[in-house]
Amino acid sequence: MIVLGTPLRPFSGGQPVTYAPDVSRRPKAVVPLLAIGLVVAVMARLMLGMGELAWPGDPQVLGLRWHRAAMACVCGGALAVAGVLLQTFLRNPLASPDLTGVASGAGLGVLVASFASFIAGQTLSPLLFGPAALAGALVTLGLVGSLARRGGRSDPIAMVLIGVAVGIVATSIGMVIQHLMPPDPARPAIRWMIGSLDEQLPGWIVGIGAGIVGAATGLAMAFGPSLDAASMSDEEALSVGVRVRKLRVWMFVLAGVLTSVAVVFGGPIGFVGLVCPHLVRSAMGPSHRPLLIGTLLAGALMLVTSDIVVRCVSFQYGRLPVGVVTALVGAPILVAMLRRGVGAWGA
Repeated sequence: MIVLGTPLRPFSGGQPVTYAPDVSRRPKAVVPLLAIGLVVAVMARLMLGMGELAWPGDPQVLGLRWHRAAMACVCGGALAVAGVLLQTFLRNPLASPDLTGVASGAGLGVLVASFASFIAGQTLSPLLFGPAALAGALVTLGLVGSLARRGGRSDPIAMVLIGVAVGIVATSIGMVIQHLMPPDPARPAIRWMIGSLDEQLPGWIVGIGAGIVGAATGLAMAFGPSLDAASMSDEEALSVGVRVRKLRVWMFVLAGVLTSVAVVFGGPIGFVGLVCPHLVRSAMGPSHRPLLIGTLLAGALMLVTSDIVVRCVSFQYGRLPVGVVTALVGAPILVAMLRRGVGAWGA
C-alpha cells in the first residue's frame, strides 16, 4: 500500500516517494508486555538456585547468574533480530539463521579457527571468536545467495532449501573436525554443535556483544521504512524509491554480524530466529521499527526462559543444552506454520 507517510530513508535515492505499511494490527501493549515478561524472567533466573527460589546472598553467585542471564539476553536478541532481517531479505517467514545455514556456517568458522590453532599448538583467543564466526556466516550467506540465483535474481524458496542443505554440510564438517581433535580441545566444539551458553566468556566480551547487538538493531530500525517497502516485490520497492540492492547488502551484513555474536555466545541455537519474528509479527503487524524492538525483547525472553528450564531440569549426568529446549519449543511451532501454509508473505 503506497500512501503519504514516513519518508524512505536512507535508501530512497533522494526521491520524495513515501511508503507506509498496514498498521491495523499494532497493539501498543505488546512491547511493554514483552519488556515486563523479560524483567520477570531475568529476576526469576537470578533467584533460581539449587532447588530453591531466593535472592543469592553471595555476591559471587549473583554475579555468575547475572553473567548467564546477560548472555541469554544478548544471544536470544541477536538471533531474533537476525531472523527478522533474513525474513525480509528472503521475503519468507520461514527464513532464520539456523534454517538458512548461517548459524551453522558461523559455528563452522569458529571450529575451523579452533582446529587451526590446535594444529599450530595454540589455543584460540576469545578475541578471535567473533571474527571467525563472522567470516563463516558471511561465506555461508554468500554461498547460499549465489547458488539460489536464477536468471540474475534470487529465488527466496530455493535460498531457504539451499540454506538447509549448506547448513547440514557445515554441521557435518564440524563433526569431522570434532572427531579429529583430542577430547579436551574438542570439548568446546560440542557446544557449537548443539547450542549451549558459554559461561567461560569474560564479562567484557558480553558487554561488547551487547553493544554490537544494540547498534545493529538501531541501524536496522533506521532503515525501517525501507525495510517495510522491501517486503514487497523488487518492482514495487523500486517504484517507491528503495535502492533494493544496497539495502540487501546491509541486511546481509547485519544478519551475519548478529548471527556471529549469537554463535560466539551460545553456538548455533535453533528456532529463536524463526519463532520470535513470526509470533511478534502476528501480534504487532509488519511495520519493522516496532517489529524489531518487539522481536529483540521476545528473543531475549525466549532464551532466558529456556535457560530457566535448563536450570530446573537436571539429569544424573548433566543438564540439557539450551539449544535442545529451544528446539522442543520451536519445532511444534514450525510444524504449525507449515500446516497453515505459511511459506511466503501473505500466506
